[in-house]
Amino acid sequence: MSENPQPPEALLSTDPWNSLISIGENNTQQFGFQGKDATQRYERIAEEALLTTIGPMPVRKFLQDFLKYDEKDKWTGQMPSPEGAFKALRELKMSGKEKCKEYDIYNPVIEALGGSESSKARCPGFVFFRTDSHGDTAHGKTAALKPDLCGYSVENAKEVQVEEGGVVARTNISLVALFIEVKAAARLDFFRDPPEGTPRNDWTFVLNLDDLDNRDARAYVKQAFGQTVAYAVEIMARQHRHCCYSISLSGTSARLIRWDRAGAIVTEAFDLVTSPTFLCEFLWCFAHVGDGIRGYDLTVRPADTHYEEVFKKVVKKYIETQTPDASSKDIEVALLDHYQPGAVSLLEVPNAVLGADGKRHLLFSRPVTHPMSGTGRATRGYWTVDAKQQEGAAARPIVMFLKDTWRADYRSGPRESAEVQTLKSLAEASKLGGENAIPNLARLVWSDDVTLRNSTLARYPDGEVREVWSDEPILQSTRTQDYLTADWLCSTPEMRKRLMVRIVKRTHSRLLLSVAGYPLNRFTGTQELLYVAKDVLDTLAKASAKAGIVHRDVTPLNIIMVRKQGALRRTGYLIDWDLACKTDEPRDGHPYSATWQFVCAKIAVGAKPDLYEPQYDVESLFYVVLHICLLWIPHQAPRDAIADTIQLMFEPGKVLNGATSSNGKIEDMWARVHTARHTWPQPLQSWMAGMMDIIYLRAFSPSDVVNFWANFLETNNLPAGDRAHIPLIVGDLAWDIPRTMLDPSLSRIQATVSAPTPTVPSKRTFKQLQEFEALALGSTSQVAAGGGSHASGKAPSRTVAPLPQRPRDQPTSSAPQNLPSPQKVGPRNYAFTQSGSGPPAKKLRKEK
Repeated sequence: MSENPQPPEALLSTDPWNSLISIGENNTQQFGFQGKDATQRYERIAEEALLTTIGPMPVRKFLQDFLKYDEKDKWTGQMPSPEGAFKALRELKMSGKEKCKEYDIYNPVIEALGGSESSKARCPGFVFFRTDSHGDTAHGKTAALKPDLCGYSVENAKEVQVEEGGVVARTNISLVALFIEVKAAARLDFFRDPPEGTPRNDWTFVLNLDDLDNRDARAYVKQAFGQTVAYAVEIMARQHRHCCYSISLSGTSARLIRWDRAGAIVTEAFDLVTSPTFLCEFLWCFAHVGDGIRGYDLTVRPADTHYEEVFKKVVKKYIETQTPDASSKDIEVALLDHYQPGAVSLLEVPNAVLGADGKRHLLFSRPVTHPMSGTGRATRGYWTVDAKQQEGAAARPIVMFLKDTWRADYRSGPRESAEVQTLKSLAEASKLGGENAIPNLARLVWSDDVTLRNSTLARYPDGEVREVWSDEPILQSTRTQDYLTADWLCSTPEMRKRLMVRIVKRTHSRLLLSVAGYPLNRFTGTQELLYVAKDVLDTLAKASAKAGIVHRDVTPLNIIMVRKQGALRRTGYLIDWDLACKTDEPRDGHPYSATWQFVCAKIAVGAKPDLYEPQYDVESLFYVVLHICLLWIPHQAPRDAIADTIQLMFEPGKVLNGATSSNGKIEDMWARVHTARHTWPQPLQSWMAGMMDIIYLRAFSPSDVVNFWANFLETNNLPAGDRAHIPLIVGDLAWDIPRTMLDPSLSRIQATVSAPTPTVPSKRTFKQLQEFEALALGSTSQVAAGGGSHASGKAPSRTVAPLPQRPRDQPTSSAPQNLPSPQKVGPRNYAFTQSGSGPPAKKLRKEK
């Protein structure tokens, strides 16, 4: 414990300088076409949270383990008496049928919590508001985030309050310190404590709704649970955090919840009228423990205005080197992909990491990748600038890539993440150079785990209150997994096995790579697409042959394009090696890819090979290129073929024995029933046919594909700027695919941090722009084409018999794209309904 009365640069509170929102739950959702409206998202999140939520933990132990309850006597002030704290709720307490609505509970709770600084304040330094009517519209109005009650720091309260002195405020997820979700009755609680005498190893704690005989009520509770989980997901996605807290109220019954990247821990229920002490103690502890214990990551701090200007100038100059043909207007727009005014963060790295004495300052702002779930790796990626190295005006702009993630931390393994070990192995294998060199590898500059830091107020013997900073000798790691064997945990034997698999210890880790670039889906034409993908093919082939390593997660976002100094074209780099393994390493039970759409056909049908072979990565690379060509390269195809092929070949299908499977790729492998509907201009069509002739064979080696691809590029002239605007036709509707990812109408629809979202320079509605970007990026949005599974037949586990070719309509025109013109069939503001499994629902409903 070291005293630092005035840490001007180190001080980090809940100021609005954190990262951007996430849009989907995982990478499969990011590229998927399943329904993305709020209701469907909540249902999916609820299903995920079933396997990562545990309880009921005794309330006092919760306070002791997480909020330093035993140290409360050291804090300043005296906690107001909890007696009668929630007496206003007494009249609202329900017995049997509902006697009040949710909004009847809001004001009594806010009144009971008191102000921010008065002697009656139950949570000093924080103000609670009603936020149910002023949602955070970063996702658009349809999916606005509206927790019932939100707690803000006193400083941030001024930014969100609707009227001075009022109890109503706007929801700003990037500023929320604590949220409270309210349901009108105890029977609508998401959780059920076991009755006295019931064995805890035979009791379901989460969504045990057998006592609700109304199917609509059960569906409502499940959706409400997903909604609550979504709020926690968003808070941890848009703030630098290692955990967060919330309160769940069901009538006068309350529970405390702690969320981290392994899962969530929920307390036993307690009644606010008869047992108000627990909530009062929680709020008092929450207010006094300091930002670090409240869940904030204090190793990152806001950059000052000088460093912000350095970051802005360097990134802008770097963009100019990467896109030399872009206009000044396009450069300014592209800058906002990585820079948010007033939201530049600073991270110190240890001595000599970047080749100089003293600590170096890394600057970053808007992430290019976002956490897609509340649990798991929760990866953020940033374009990063070394501040001191780039302060000189004449310095060549150098931008690196900072990856911030939560690695699986197995006690028996080394402290280094699997990705760091892989990158070091690849670098070691390349040392000899020549034919042994593995091309196009991003160099590992620095990596380390993140330590826990905290700041709190303490009263010294002289009576003075001072801020005390501490660098705890522990890492930022999840804690949910530590309670999987607790005697209070409720779960059936089958559920306990599933919890043990899903809830694993994760440790916050960062690594810095030597290059930063644009993802493959921002290519300019066929020429760049095939050359960049060939660079990645060479990396895959050499990595498996010289280092015995396979990647296992080849996706458009894991391929970046970088223009080297003086180069005529951009080079492809393969990044994100954290799922990589040795070619002789047995399957470890973890997913082969975090992005289901691009797995090889064998894995897509549900097979689980003992070893992951190098050709699986090559096959995934082909599907990446095919997916991109379907969306952005003009070609001849029937009216609805593009959307149909993407859904049949790239969408998750049925769930068999807990595993997702789809027959679309294996169908095409046997009879080309999907790709035969598409004819690209030459020579791209020849490349497609040649690749399928090799990959669709049962046995091929990466060298076969390398030789074919190299010969193809050497003997063919490819178009350089043929990326095009292609509408996806589904039923009677057309969905636009943007012509370029530097289009100003695409970059600016995501939520900003502190400043308002810049105006979208387009006549189209904000909602429509979200829809267009969703299909262009493959990211989630409020609306998506289709929904349901198109997988036909049962997925075999090992061997697959040939499937009969389906009758298909033939192209009706020899035009490059047999689709209605955008002027005749333009984008419309419709949402698709889902009907669960089976064929996609044809019924459409128009958004109001």
